[in-house]
Order: sequence, then structure tokens, then C-alpha cells
Amino acid sequence: MRKPDRTAWWEQLPAGIRDQIDGYVLQDAMLAAIHVVVDAPHSPADLESLAYRAGGAAGRIVAIEAIWDGDTVHDWFVRLLAITAEPAEEHVLATIYASTAKQYLVT
Repeated sequence: MRKPDRTAWWEQLPAGIRDQIDGYVLQDAMLAAIHVVVDAPHSPADLESLAYRAGGAAGRIVAIEAIWDGDTVHDWFVRLLAITAEPAEEHVLATIYASTAKQYLVT
């Protein structure tokens, strides 16, 4: 990836994710930093990312739901949904695996 592309990619990440990656890099915890980078597109649990995704929903949002789900591959996970009135639809904001969800519950 060329430097301008890397810069554009980095700036598209939410500030909270960038801060978390920077913190790991400063601690020489490169694998943890890479883990955050890999998980960022799949589990955007920071407020900025969730608000951005909710803003893309067509229609007025009337509810946000968190639904526990599970399967034999990923174990338990939470699906965060924005529910709109018209059109009446569910918009997936994030799928957060149990291990990540537990990190947010601890704080």
C-alpha cells in the first residue's frame, strides 16, 4: 500500500481505534495492535463508529437493540441493530464477539 493510501486508510479509522492502536504500539505490543486493526472493520464498538453506521440507516431510528446470538464457530456474540420506523427495517451496526463484549462490560 502506498503512503497516501495508508494515510487515507488510517484517517478513516475512528479516533478511539487509532488511540488504542497507538497505545499498543507505544507499549511494543505489535500483535495486540494488529489484532485491533483486524477486528476494527468487524467489530466497531466505539461510539464514533456506531454513530456513523447508524447515520447511514434509511429512515428515522426508533430503537437500538442488542441481541445475543451464537453459533458453533464463533461461540456467543452480540448483534447491535438500529431499528427504523419507515421503512421498517433492521440495520446491523456491529457484530461483537463475546470476548470483545466482555472487555466493554469491565469498564
